[in-house]
Amino acid sequence: MLINNAGISMHGRVDELKDTAIFERVMRVNYMGTVWPTYYALPHLKTSKGMVIGVSSLQGKFGFPGSSAYAASKHAVQGFFD
Repeated sequence: MLINNAGISMHGRVDELKDTAIFERVMRVNYMGTVWPTYYALPHLKTSKGMVIGVSSLQGKFGFPGSSAYAASKHAVQGFFD
């Protein structure tokens, strides 16, 4: 069994950020931190009839003020597992 539970958050308004680097960091941890282990574990999980579990957030369904990078990354996680 693979449990994907990677996650970091982000708080702040986009118009108040000095740069967009936080968006890339949050996406790499939250989204790619789910894609990479799933990709590499799939061959073993398929032969062992294992399963993949994805942990997301309510923000994967509904955005929330002040955490646009986090919400976007969890939307991506939700889409990946859907």
